[in-house]
Amino acid sequence: MFKKIFRYMILIIIFFLLIIIIFQPSKSQDNIPSEKSINKTSSTTKEPVELITWTDLNGFDEFEQSYIDLFNSLYDDYQIKVVARPGDLDTDTMTAMMNGSAPDILILSYDEVTTYAYLDALLPLDDYFAHWEDFSNMNHDSVEKFKINNHYYGLPCGEYTMSLLYNKQVFRENNLTPPKKGWTWNDFLSLASSLYDPSTGQYGFALNWNQWGNWWFQMFVWAAGGELTYADTDGKLVTDFTNEGVIKAANYYRELKKQNCIQPNNSLRLDDLKKDFADGKAAMIYSGLDALSDFTSLGMNPNDIGILPIPIGPGGSNAAQIGGSCYVIHSNVPKEKQEGVFRFYKLVSSKQYFEDKANYFSKSNTPFLQGQLRTDIDYNQLLQNIPVEFINTMKQSSQTGRASYYGTPVISSFIDSAIQRIMLDSTVNIESVFHQYENEANNQAVPQYNEAF
Repeated sequence: MFKKIFRYMILIIIFFLLIIIIFQPSKSQDNIPSEKSINKTSSTTKEPVELITWTDLNGFDEFEQSYIDLFNSLYDDYQIKVVARPGDLDTDTMTAMMNGSAPDILILSYDEVTTYAYLDALLPLDDYFAHWEDFSNMNHDSVEKFKINNHYYGLPCGEYTMSLLYNKQVFRENNLTPPKKGWTWNDFLSLASSLYDPSTGQYGFALNWNQWGNWWFQMFVWAAGGELTYADTDGKLVTDFTNEGVIKAANYYRELKKQNCIQPNNSLRLDDLKKDFADGKAAMIYSGLDALSDFTSLGMNPNDIGILPIPIGPGGSNAAQIGGSCYVIHSNVPKEKQEGVFRFYKLVSSKQYFEDKANYFSKSNTPFLQGQLRTDIDYNQLLQNIPVEFINTMKQSSQTGRASYYGTPVISSFIDSAIQRIMLDSTVNIESVFHQYENEANNQAVPQYNEAF
């Protein structure tokens, strides 16, 4: 999830090219070097249809590979071939989306699905869902996030929830009681400022404004009742950087800094902030629940990681950003392959799959917090070694969480620059700064994106 900036730059370049060539015949995969392949001799006289999936040179982990092997043992008419590719797999995938050579089995991030759906680069999955009996057991709150213009384009396969974490040891040392549901921005400001201690370097909240600043900022904008962008009826991107909610969120960022609520060092990036939280310098931080191992790998006791309700902003909201990935079918996948691709998606969306995966994670002492994508699983039982507060947060976020703002890959860098500017210079006018970068986005990036429509 931390390759966003590079990926966004690539996406800006390819958006306006994609629509021109998306319907070209798919290119052959025969010339792609493969270091790992799985083949099975069909028991029938007819050769099985080969389904391509990509991985990096490290291959899939043991668990994921086991389900590919299972699929190949179950079916004679389809066989999955794993192609290991050098270089950056994310960049390769986006380039392949552009030229029509994407692999048959394809996973996209939440940010990418809406864009590619509007560009007709993805097949609607409505018919497959309608004829899939087990679809009724999928978490429809998660599935609905991929319903665009009344069509489903993605089947969720992993989900992370942004949550407000707190260091229990720091709270104990300061005799603080964790706030309850319903606390507000003002309450958060008071709590964070009370934890500032220049003699020890301790501070209240590790705020990631210097790297991928738009990522967390969007949640503050939502809490203030605003939006950064929206899609018009044709799917075209419309920016709205200076609405009241955006300005309130930006002013709140400045107030957090003014009242010593956040890190005093302006140069800290996300990895530095994570270390501060693990070391007990920062009392609170936002993080995806799928990334708790980032803190334990830095030496933090997992029992010292707690979770707080997200404070309610002046707009009456406290929605968390959710992200993750989903299975899709590229529009260039030949008809004879589509059924096999979805057959694999059904296998790796089954109840047995998720139960097996949770057990696999448990054996490696890694928390399995990748969303609750099925409704027929007792997650309290399955995740019995994980604090119930984390499980409840996942449940709530699947209902109230929001995917990133529309057009994230196109304009995120402009929002990042605006946030950096107002945080580094307290004298500049916030509305003027955001207006400046909105103009830059509309001159440099948005027109190329909208040309695709």
